[in-house]
Amino acid sequence: MYQKQLRTPKPWYLQEILAEEVTLLVHGEAGLSSAKRTTDALFNKDVEVLAELSESEMNEVFEGAPISSLIFNPNETTALELAIKAQCFTNESKQPHKHQRISSWRSKP
Repeated sequence: MYQKQLRTPKPWYLQEILAEEVTLLVHGEAGLSSAKRTTDALFNKDVEVLAELSESEMNEVFEGAPISSLIFNPNETTALELAIKAQCFTNESKQPHKHQRISSWRSKP
């Protein structure tokens, strides 16, 4: 493993292996799978990853995050306008530019 770490461009290879083994030992296969999905949701930039989370995983990922209750009418409000109303951005300079778009969203049935 050490030799592979030296050859791989992935800087945290050994840490990931250790984390997987410890998680598997403590929480089992289901816990490891859940931990991987949760980690992916936190660090992957693909919004599709969120659709893979269970309700309990979603609650765990967003525990302590601010919550906004807003009415969304897709015929009258854009996702960007909704994000601005929910105060997702700390200031105007942090808001996405007009050319930036949310590429996709899939909700779980």
